[in-house]
Order: sequence, then structure tokens, then C-alpha cells
Amino acid sequence: MAYRLLRREPVEHALSRIACEELDAALRELDRAPEPTGEGIHQARKHTKRLRALLTLHRGSFARARREARAVRDAARALSGPRDAVALLEAHDAFAATTSACTRDRAFQRVRDLLEDAARSAQRSEHVEERVREAARGLRAVRERVPDWRAEGRGFDRVQDGLGRAAERARRKLRRLGDREDAELLHEWRKRVKEHWYHLRLVEDAWREVLEPLRHEAGTLGKELGAVHDLFELEGRVRAAEVERVDGYLELLVERRRDVLRAALRRGRRLHAEKGAAFARRVAAWWRAR
Repeated sequence: MAYRLLRREPVEHALSRIACEELDAALRELDRAPEPTGEGIHQARKHTKRLRALLTLHRGSFARARREARAVRDAARALSGPRDAVALLEAHDAFAATTSACTRDRAFQRVRDLLEDAARSAQRSEHVEERVREAARGLRAVRERVPDWRAEGRGFDRVQDGLGRAAERARRKLRRLGDREDAELLHEWRKRVKEHWYHLRLVEDAWREVLEPLRHEAGTLGKELGAVHDLFELEGRVRAAEVERVDGYLELLVERRRDVLRAALRRGRRLHAEKGAAFARRVAAWWRAR
């Protein structure tokens, strides 16, 4: 149907309905995934992230939410290695596209050759098919338990606390980060922003004219932080491999990362200007005023 709480649907029905949709979609993708870096695996991971965000939204009303989210996370971990190698190659290509042709030299091709070799090695891994089967087994086990899921509370009360807590976690991660270029803290903030973005998708029907633009802003921020994360990872991979004559490449990479980070910080301060509990109360009021 849709990855959101529907106006015509009682909130108490949404947890199991959306969970079944996301798990079934993930399992279909894994069943058709032809190779370790295929689109099937990539899409399956997206569905698991959506499901984990759904469980976080219901954490205040569903006693097993944390445990089930861990089960989904553990199942999806089996899929991360091969896809990560391809993601790094994609990050290099995205970075290269932001530079002018006159600034690119052979260093760009040397780095790409390195990353292509790593991606091919991941594709040839003899353990990939078993990882896919392992992930599918874990997700099927969760799927079998969904009919027994029960959330407490009534109406929007079931999700208001989870919405506010998640928004506040993202806000606090930004405050802790400040203006620092700290890869670990940035990664933690990025995860919380992505979670908030999923939650905005879920509650958007409360007042779409207001929440849809806010969701787009959160999505853009998530992409900016994803780019920053990828550039940190790319720099670390190149330095660890000790690729020769890439000083210019790395200088451009760091400059690009700082530019994207500055934009992300500006956007994040606007997005997180309000405390999470106050934001959740506003959304709850809109939902009940429908």
C-alpha cells in the first residue's frame, strides 16, 4: 500500500501492515538477487532500514520493538560487505563528476582502478550466496512473528513518543558535533537524520503541505551527510592502499568534503531548531485535527 500511516487507517493497524509489506518486499528482492552487488541486494537493504525506522517509531508502545529491530539489523548485516565495495566506487565517480576535466589527472584513474579491483573481488566472493541465504533466513524469522506484534495505546499516542525521541536524538547528535570534522560523530548524526526522514514519511498525512517539504529537507540533508561519509571512507581507503602520486586527488577530496559539510550543517541547524518533544506534539495535534 504505502510506507506511511494512512488517514483512512487506524494507527494500530499500521505496525503490522507496514512491517509485512517491507519484509515481503525485502525477501522478494533477495530471492531475485542475481549477484552480490545487484540491485536486488541494494533494495533489500533499503527495506530493512525502513522497517527498523518503523520499529523505532513504535518503540514507546511496542515492548519488543528494540529486540525486533536488532534482529532485522543482524540479518541485514550479512548483505553489507559486497555492496560497500561498490558504494565506494560510486562515491569516487560522484566526486570525480564534481571536478572539472582540467583538474583531473591520472591519479583519478589510479584510484578508480583500485576500487574496481576491490568491487570485482567482492563479486567473486564465494561466501556471498550464503550471506544472502543467511539474511533471508533472519528476515523470514522476523516475518513469522509479525502477526503476534501488538502495540499499546490509542491512535497517534502509539507513535508520538517515538517520533519525538528520534527527532531529539538527531538534534543532540548535531549539538554534540558542533563544527567539528569528526567522521564518527558525523556518521552517528547521519543515521539519526535518516531515521527522522523515514519517520517524516510515515506521519506525513498529518499535514502533507507542511511535512512534505520538511521531509524533502531531511532527505537532502541525509544525502549530504552520506556524501561526507563516503568521502571520509574514500580518503581512508586511498591512504591505506598507499596509492602513488595522489596528493592532488586527496586535496580536492578534502576540499569537496568540507564544502558539502558546511552546507549540511546549515541545513541541519534549521531542521533541528525545535526540540523533538515539541515537534512531536505539533504533529500529533495536526493528526487529531484531521
